Amino acid sequence: MAEKPHSAGRRRSQEDRGLLTEDHSEIKLVPAADRDWWNRLSEPARARFAEKRRKKWTDEETEHLILADPDRDDYFGLAAALGRSPGAVRTRRSQMIHLLRDEYGYVSKAKAYLDDPRTHHRFADIGQVYLTLERLGLFALPVHEQFGRARHLKQPSGSWRGDNSEAVLRDRRAREDAVRAQLAALKRSRTEEDAR
Repeated sequence: MAEKPHSAGRRRSQEDRGLLTEDHSEIKLVPAADRDWWNRLSEPARARFAEKRRKKWTDEETEHLILADPDRDDYFGLAAALGRSPGAVRTRRSQMIHLLRDEYGYVSKAKAYLDDPRTHHRFADIGQVYLTLERLGLFALPVHEQFGRARHLKQPSGSWRGDNSEAVLRDRRAREDAVRAQLAALKRSRTEEDAR
């Protein structure tokens, strides 16, 4: 049985496998327009955030949200009017709905905040919605009217939860934290090497 000839005519040695041959041709400059295009590929996603993002809600804003008509208003329009993100408006509206329907212990959470704000500070938003509902007299309405008002505004679908801007920010912060941690580890290793 005859041995098959190799296509290159010689068998590559074990050390040469996987290595590229050196290119001794002259370096070609890439035009600036092409470099700019490649540089833009690594830009992170851009998101627009509401002007009052992470700012404390006023009682007037909360009242505006509570009095919104579910048959006429939607989260995007109300969010634009309030300077908030649609997801933040939906979250606040959900708190109103849970308070009016007395679901998930929201009434007891609001009362716990009102009794001791320092201990139960994480229920501050629920407490503010509760006080506004009480001031507007919605708890004095018959239960069937409370349930009639306890509806979500118009939204793209039943499972919609917001415009995802918080997820974009969370991912961006996680990436920044990872880079900071990596830089700190590199600095520590350098100082350890220098100390040796």
